[in-house]
Amino acid sequence: MSVLLEIKDLKVYFFTHLGIIKAVNDLTFTLQEKQTLGIVGESGSGKTLTALSILNLLPPKSKIVSGEIYFQRENILKKKEKEFQIKEVLVKHQNLNLKTAKDTAIDLLKKVKINCPEKNYFNYPYELSGGMCQRAMIAMAIACNPVLLIADEPTSSLDVTSQHQILELLKELKIQNNLSLILITHNLGIISKMADYLLIMYAGRMMEFGFTSGVLTRALNPYTLGLIKSSPALNQNQKRLFSIEGQVPDLINQNKGCIFSNRCPEVKEICYQNIPVLKLVENNHYVSCHLY
Repeated sequence: MSVLLEIKDLKVYFFTHLGIIKAVNDLTFTLQEKQTLGIVGESGSGKTLTALSILNLLPPKSKIVSGEIYFQRENILKKKEKEFQIKEVLVKHQNLNLKTAKDTAIDLLKKVKINCPEKNYFNYPYELSGGMCQRAMIAMAIACNPVLLIADEPTSSLDVTSQHQILELLKELKIQNNLSLILITHNLGIISKMADYLLIMYAGRMMEFGFTSGVLTRALNPYTLGLIKSSPALNQNQKRLFSIEGQVPDLINQNKGCIFSNRCPEVKEICYQNIPVLKLVENNHYVSCHLY
């Protein structure tokens, strides 16, 4: 199985009047063909910004300061802006007449299991339920047969039944279309069922990476352990969920040590002085922590 996506030492900063916000810092990971990578972390950890960097859709005042992003062995950061335009789509579909385009769209709605696709084809988003809108978005995303699908919080704001249906749909499409998938979410329960690999991010940095089962059952970083303990489970009897004490640090005036040191229950003196490097601890299990 070959590598589809490789990110090396990615740094993405925001340049504001208050200072430089180091939103993504020294991020490195790979994604193989037909695999699913789950990215988990608190709000502001850099998950979405990482996805936007891959798509070259960074928000205003942000910039990729350094690093490399290889997609199918091509460094996409070296491509010119015009190469990111959807010329392949235009070439592929420029000969479609209106009827054929409509028929293709309806077929895609059928593929994502929207009821009465011939009727719902004419509906506006506000006339559809949240789950149907999400299915329509997935249909648009797979219209040109991509090899990589990035799903950023695909089940957010949906009821439990719709969440399950969307996740099952993504599983089916992944198999049918030989897709690789990046799944961004706060929900470790979803990740445990969907992802082959798990990347834990905090304040722009990579805290832990490895096989999902390995990370969830043998979490090494105190931050990962905190996320797992704060996730609700049916067999838990405590009245109140565990929460990680403290706040996400200021990303402008960062301390010179570990980014998690101000909240970590296992903090040591070295944690305030040096940034931990990413280490291979077990089989394909990496951690950034001075405990190892």
